[in-house]
Amino acid sequence: MRRLFAIVALLVLSAPTISAQETTGTITGTITDSFGMPVTGAEVWVEGTRFHALARDDGRFLFPGVAPGAYVVKVFRIGYADDEAAVTVVAGETTQVAFILDMRAINLDAIVATGYGTSSRRELTGAVSSISGDDLKLPGAPNVTISGALQGRAAGVQVLTASGLPGAGVSVRVRGTNSISANSEPLYVIDGVPVAQGTSSSDPTQNPLVTVNTADIASVEILKDASATAIYGARGANGVVLITTRSGGEGGNVVTVESSYGTQSIAKDINVLNAQQYRQLRNEAMTNVGQAPQYSDQEVSQASTTDYPSLLLRTAPQQSHSITFSGSGDGTQYLVSGNFMEQEGIIRGTDFRRYAGRVNLQRNFTDRFRAGTNLSFTRIRHDLSQVENGQLAGNSRGILAAMIYDPALPVYDEDGNYIKRAVLGEFVDNPVATVNELVERRNESRFVGSLFGEFAITPALRLQNRSAVNTWDAYNPYFAPSSIQQGFLTNGSASIWQGRTTEVLNETLLNYERSAVGPGDLALVGGFTYQDSDFDFTSVSAADFLVEDPMWNSLQGGAQRPTVSSGASDWTLLSYLGRANYNLSDKYLFTVTGRYDGSSRFGENNKWAFFPSAALAWRAIDEDFMADQEIFDDLKVRISYGLTGNQAVDPYNSLAGMAVTESAIGSRNTISFAPGSRSPNPDLKWETTTQFNFGVDAAFLDNRLSVSADAYRATTDDLLLVVNMPWTSGFAANTSSICLTTR
Repeated sequence: MRRLFAIVALLVLSAPTISAQETTGTITGTITDSFGMPVTGAEVWVEGTRFHALARDDGRFLFPGVAPGAYVVKVFRIGYADDEAAVTVVAGETTQVAFILDMRAINLDAIVATGYGTSSRRELTGAVSSISGDDLKLPGAPNVTISGALQGRAAGVQVLTASGLPGAGVSVRVRGTNSISANSEPLYVIDGVPVAQGTSSSDPTQNPLVTVNTADIASVEILKDASATAIYGARGANGVVLITTRSGGEGGNVVTVESSYGTQSIAKDINVLNAQQYRQLRNEAMTNVGQAPQYSDQEVSQASTTDYPSLLLRTAPQQSHSITFSGSGDGTQYLVSGNFMEQEGIIRGTDFRRYAGRVNLQRNFTDRFRAGTNLSFTRIRHDLSQVENGQLAGNSRGILAAMIYDPALPVYDEDGNYIKRAVLGEFVDNPVATVNELVERRNESRFVGSLFGEFAITPALRLQNRSAVNTWDAYNPYFAPSSIQQGFLTNGSASIWQGRTTEVLNETLLNYERSAVGPGDLALVGGFTYQDSDFDFTSVSAADFLVEDPMWNSLQGGAQRPTVSSGASDWTLLSYLGRANYNLSDKYLFTVTGRYDGSSRFGENNKWAFFPSAALAWRAIDEDFMADQEIFDDLKVRISYGLTGNQAVDPYNSLAGMAVTESAIGSRNTISFAPGSRSPNPDLKWETTTQFNFGVDAAFLDNRLSVSADAYRATTDDLLLVVNMPWTSGFAANTSSICLTTR
């Protein structure tokens, strides 16, 4: 546990006020709650015009340059009841209006993302949890990663942190674990671009979302049941996390500066043995196995204690600074933001630093055509210094190694050199030496850019296209000097790992929305998507350095010549998708979804699969027989059934592979290729999860208390598993879709 003390500064600067001309007027006003407190961030717009803005920190808003006439001003804020007021604008004059909003726990008209579209909360048929960006923002202690910010904020979503390392990865499970050996992490989609799937690696440094700035997030939707996730087909079995970033408001230009600084420290220490207790325990252990005590009474009583855990811990600062420019004008909305975050770990040698920039731009070129772009770039540096790995005894690292290290040993010997390890049954490296001398870093950069356009063919039919690129680059150096155990035997060792991933995405969709189709409203979405991913890496290492100062910057200086390895892989996903929503009398809501996916990861006999779903919701609160009851303020019943898939296995598992081998020809070793140890499997296919969901959404006490309860049953078939094979087959293993089922 850690205590956090923070100083927070928030400054919002509005653009200079434009004086009203004689031919126009001005609308200004305030928005407060029933207690007289200003309502910050409320959306305000003048119906039928381009005027739209967010209320400032004092709850005020201003619309200059409004043509004379009668208007309706509307206000919306999540957590409050909507309100509106009729105003009349007179040329050269200012019209005042004041809103007092009643607080509401929920808002049924709130818009949430559902995957390739949006829906009002009252019309949802699937199980979706929604979290606003304001809920994720902790100004005094900004969250380093999105995944950590989700902890405890959505039912059915389990977030487990395996390490206290700054920026460490976490395990996210949406409705449990569906697979045995394939990845069970959800799919993350940022502004419509599938960016990453969480890693199944147990390495705490692996975090696919560490490059995303939480301050840029407007909302997060978590799709949980088959009705909500089937639109993502082959990647929806483990849930989908939709992340929407902020966009520029309308009605003015705003500059926002946010800055925070705090410190972190250990709230409670775990007591460990001192030197006398440790040596006494060692003597008891020797006696218990029938051997003589290891230390004399004098050696026990005179032992000097070194508190290794305290030598690793520190009071660590954390700071975050960001600036955002946002606004609109002449049909253009923009947001430009920059952020710097630095968090030092409470264990020495562990630090995290991130630089992030974002540009969101959208323009309405005509009444029928709009286009825009979302661009983000992030650069991080992660200092690790052999962080804790959760292992015991001689394999332990970090604070755990410090807790089991011999406290009777000093850090340095008589010559001022590190005592490299303790040898008492287990070989434990000196944790202070490791933290101070070993260098291990992660340097990562991520760029996500997308261009989107929308053309209204008719008022009911819209054509959308999105093209995106997502690149990830890593440069991870490592150096262990000869002064510590890890570099002692090799007289210093160094390595560099470099990797790059480039993903290209194209989506084309047709949206059709029409009211009064029969007795209800109809909304259709259909289209296709294409995604291609390429990955390559290079690893170089060397040892035995005469001069160690260059560390990894002069690998050719190692007497043990550099060893090199490299590799590359790619995969492609082609999909056709469709969804139909029908709203019958605003009481009965129907959703049917289908996606047909083809993935290069699977065998030639099973590259394609179809994932359908169907859902029904009944808004019981709108029935006539519920009109006179006083218990429920809202009541909706949902039921859904569908199939989703899991393609989260490494590419080429269905194919025969080649492996590098050495062959002795005469007096020389010859490098050649030979068949690999993995057996080809042309029948390798998707894991398929079938899920049934029954849910109830209810609100009580004038919407102050809301309850969403779901009961579900998920069954996963054709589990992907690496199966060991007898050596007589000529192979060691085979990746198969075995006939096992998990529930």
